[in-house]
Amino acid sequence: MVMLGAQLEDLNALASQLETSTGRLGEVNDSCQKIQTSICGDMEAAFSAAVGRVESTMADMRSVVTEGQASLDSTVWTGGNRQQFDAASGDFASSMSALEGSISDTWTTFNNEVVRMSGLLAQFQVELSTHLGHAQESTANMSKAVIMQHDNLDSAMNGATV
Repeated sequence: MVMLGAQLEDLNALASQLETSTGRLGEVNDSCQKIQTSICGDMEAAFSAAVGRVESTMADMRSVVTEGQASLDSTVWTGGNRQQFDAASGDFASSMSALEGSISDTWTTFNNEVVRMSGLLAQFQVELSTHLGHAQESTANMSKAVIMQHDNLDSAMNGATV
């Protein structure tokens, strides 16, 4: 059998494979976008939940301290032990204030990192989508070229006389 440039069946199979590849690239892009959105959403939700738990724990601790202070305020007590107690109470208050400041600073830093990482993931997704879009366009163009070759060969063969 004489072949004129290519087998028509082979060209059909190649065009079909390229069309499948084009569609699959679009599916991969959609899937990657969903993954990126999910990752960022999960990170932000986990961070928010953690902050909520820490704030709740700190509120519970403040409540206990406030209740203790109310008991202290209603207790008449003087002397050296009271002075020692007041000094320790002041140290306690300073420690709690420093702890709250440290927690606040840590969570602020962590939140900034979550926002930064979400931005990096979004930037990566844009690059990924761009490259996958170019790949889709390329496979679509290759498919068109194969179909045109098929049509040209088919026309030449059907127009030729034996």
